[in-house]
Amino acid sequence: MEISETYLAHHGIKGQRWGVRRYQNADGSLTVEGRKRKGLGTPRKSLFSKKKKEKTDEERKSELRDYLRDHPKKMSKYRKVLTQEDVDTIIKNIDFDRKLKDIRQSEIDRGFASIKNTGTRIATVAGLVNQGLNIYNSVANTYNLIYDLQNRSGADMTNKKKLPLASASSGKK
Repeated sequence: MEISETYLAHHGIKGQRWGVRRYQNADGSLTVEGRKRKGLGTPRKSLFSKKKKEKTDEERKSELRDYLRDHPKKMSKYRKVLTQEDVDTIIKNIDFDRKLKDIRQSEIDRGFASIKNTGTRIATVAGLVNQGLNIYNSVANTYNLIYDLQNRSGADMTNKKKLPLASASSGKK
């Protein structure tokens, strides 16, 4: 009996990696070959290979004006490209932006001044409250001294009680 050693062996597709599909992208969409294989017709347009639309001269000038509005120091570099009207417009826009910035800053400064003024008023009120507590404590000490002196002298003061002292931290009397 003869034993034949012929057998069929398959070791995959050359260059194929584990988990990588031949007809499918990483996001699950089909490649051009995959769409052809399944008979789905023309492949959809890729999101990444959009053709850039050519810009007109006016669009380029508009972008340049916006750029120079943010970077006025670079205006001399592009002086030959722009007309005098464009340069005047850019300068007017820059002045307008500065005026707006000054107005915003003055609003902010006015708000801070109002907050500072309110803080000063609160400090004044707190000072008045502390002075009131000090006056009350002085009156209470004087009253308590008189009470103690009358008790020592033998006068009948059983119905009267001592006044409690107030503290500034708790605010209670």
